[in-house]
Parts: sequence; structure tokens; C-alpha cells
Amino acid sequence: MDFKKVWPHAVAIATFFIIVFIYFIPLFQGEQVDGHDNDTWLGGAKEINDFREAHGTEPLWTNRMFSGMPAYQISMESKNNLLLYVYKGLLKICPFPAFFIFAGLISFYVLLITLKFDYRLAIAGGISFAMCSFNFYIIQAGHNSQALAIALMPLVVAGILQTFRGNYLLGAGLTAYGMAFEIMANHVQISYYLGLMLMVFLSPNYILPLRTKPW
Repeated sequence: MDFKKVWPHAVAIATFFIIVFIYFIPLFQGEQVDGHDNDTWLGGAKEINDFREAHGTEPLWTNRMFSGMPAYQISMESKNNLLLYVYKGLLKICPFPAFFIFAGLISFYVLLITLKFDYRLAIAGGISFAMCSFNFYIIQAGHNSQALAIALMPLVVAGILQTFRGNYLLGAGLTAYGMAFEIMANHVQISYYLGLMLMVFLSPNYILPLRTKPW
């Protein structure tokens, strides 16, 4: 292992964790953010949770929201979703909802490194992206799925860039990891915006230069 190549990324991760830890000290002390949508979700998911406890299966539909809607948009558990165990493991290191900010820091850093930025500028860019006021507004409002979906968008773009540069394993890994979390976040609006962005980004006018330009 070439430590000269690894240590800048180690410095970046350590810097991001320190920032998140300082900003979210109450979370690491056991406090919680009282988001409005977190409270309203409890009411919307009650019928689903009651059915799950009574029958041990997922209802797939609820009449409690609007005039009825699929349960997977509100509360649906799947023991076969292995990514969920990864997510829960990460939350033990960086508690919810600080994890959304930490994920955004790492995700945008990876994108800027992919675009050949110096690691110091990539750290600054990651901070600018993840620590913007909008992210804290939606966390305070309890828009947790939206926060996670936004945080992972840059990672998907980075993976696609790596793939078109011929780094197939790295590109596929980043894209798969980012999209898996994006789908797990289950925020259709943000995923739709990501799709629109990728449609433009993957057009020939953008992709063809990627094969020749160093960035």
C-alpha cells in the first residue's frame, strides 16, 4: 500500500468526522433532533406497525395516508436487504441524523477527487456541499430520506465518471453503492432530479470529452 496516496484521504475522513462530532456533540451524548416530520410519520405509520406486530408480516398497503397508498413509501421492513445492516452499522459510528452530513462530506469529496481536484480543495468542497444551510433545514424538519438521497447524489456521479474513464471495477462499485443507498432512501423526488441530471450529463456532448480530457 502506498501511504503517500492514502494519507490525504485519511486526513479528509478524519477532518470530516471531527467537524461532524463538534457540530453534533449533543447527538453523541444521546440527545435527538425533534423533527416535525418524524412526529407526523409516527401517526402515518401506525396502521402498518400495528399490522406488523399483530401478524408478523408486511401489509404492503395502508389506508391511513391520504386515501390509501403503498406501505413501502411509509414503513416497510425487509430482512433480506443486506444494505440495511450496513446502514445500521454506520449509524453506530456516526449517529442519525449526523450521518447524513458525514455521508455528504465523503460523497462530494469523492466526486471532487474523481474530477482531479487537490485533496485540500476537495475537503473544502465537501464542507461547502454538506454544511449548506438547506441540509440542516431539512434535518430539522425531519426530511430524513431527502437528506440521505441528496448526500449520496455526488457518489453516483463519481461512479459514472470513473466507469467512463475505464476504471470499471471502481466505477461500478461507487455507482452501485451510491445507487443502492439512493434507492434505500426512497425519496422519489430527489432520485428523479438525479435522473434528470444524469440524462444531461450522459449526453454525447458531455461523455465524449470525458474519454479524452484528464478531468
